[in-house]
Amino acid sequence: MFSRTTTINLDISDFCLKAARLSGRSHGVMLERVRRIAVPPGVIQKGRIIDRDSVAGLVRRIVLDVGGSVVRRLGRLGVVEVAAED
Repeated sequence: MFSRTTTINLDISDFCLKAARLSGRSHGVMLERVRRIAVPPGVIQKGRIIDRDSVAGLVRRIVLDVGGSVVRRLGRLGVVEVAAED
C-alpha cells in the first residue's frame, strides 16, 4: 500500500566524497548508511574535476559501499549512473 523510496545522496568536494543512503515511506525518512572516502590530491581542484576516471572510480566505490549498484558508465565523460538496491 505505501511505497518505499530509497535514494543515495552524494557530496563531492576537493578532499572527500560522502554518500548517504536514505529510505523513506509516508511516515518519514531513515538514514541507513553513511560513508566517506578521501579524494587523492590533485584529482579535484577548486571544485573542478581534473581526473574524471579517478572520480568515476571513487563514485563507483562509495556507491557500492552504501548498498547501491552501478548501472552503467555513460560515455567518455566519466559519468556514472547508479541505483539504490532495495
